[in-house]
Amino acid sequence: MVYKIPWYVALLESVPEIFLIIQVGFILFNIDIDWKKSLVISLGGGLVSYIVRMYITIFGVHTILIMIAIIILIRLVLKTNFIYAGVGILTGTLITGILQLMVTPLLLAITDKNMNDLRTEPWLSIMFFIPCALLMLLLYVIVKKKCFYLIDFSGSVRMDRNDEG
Repeated sequence: MVYKIPWYVALLESVPEIFLIIQVGFILFNIDIDWKKSLVISLGGGLVSYIVRMYITIFGVHTILIMIAIIILIRLVLKTNFIYAGVGILTGTLITGILQLMVTPLLLAITDKNMNDLRTEPWLSIMFFIPCALLMLLLYVIVKKKCFYLIDFSGSVRMDRNDEG
């Protein structure tokens, strides 16, 4: 079951998580997203995440709705098509999910907590997110430095790059 999150979890976990989903999801296809635009999308996605989790209690549905909202935000902010936005977000979300599936049980065992404690002690969600965030950052750096792309879409994707700097 999905539980409501306080505003500070949306700000300190959801926003950075969405930012990393965007950055990692797109860099794996050799698409470098401007961090300022990614932050704008992440803030909007964090707000959507907060609202969706207040009303949607079915596990998995909240993730799909948030992903759709982020894809729409990417379309609006970056002016790219839905397919490329969807591929990037789906890939980033999949990687985040896999990392959370590996890290969360380990952290629960180390801290002698359970999944219900994440609902009753929201700060735990933020703390448990930090190792996943660091792993996502590490993945981003490795992919960018080693040019390890799943598919190189850099020449075929149009992103809005009208800003200077």
